[in-house]
Amino acid sequence: VNLLSMRLNPMSASPGEFIVLRGDSTNTDMFLLKNGVAEVVVGNKGVVTLTDGAYFGDILLLGLMKERTASIRAVTYCELFSLSREDLRDVFRSARGLESVMISVAKKRLRMAE
Repeated sequence: VNLLSMRLNPMSASPGEFIVLRGDSTNTDMFLLKNGVAEVVVGNKGVVTLTDGAYFGDILLLGLMKERTASIRAVTYCELFSLSREDLRDVFRSARGLESVMISVAKKRLRMAE
């Protein structure tokens, strides 16, 4: 946990700001929502609400897809942390078993989104 917390990069998003865009493959970071409200957007409609403690971007970060599967938009002011693929790989080296757990959860989330 300490190694992971040292790798997190703080960021913020204002209401209406898109944090990630569906189809993007250039930013492969994963995001953790520290506080605030964001929404998963399909078309122009919010379909799922994300609140404190939610995370997203794991599907692309783990290499299960080649591009973002959804857009995420801030509804309120949001404080987030981002985690790069390289930093997560460092964490995996120290936390045996974490990678398989994260891949399993991400696959389940991907199936639910289909």
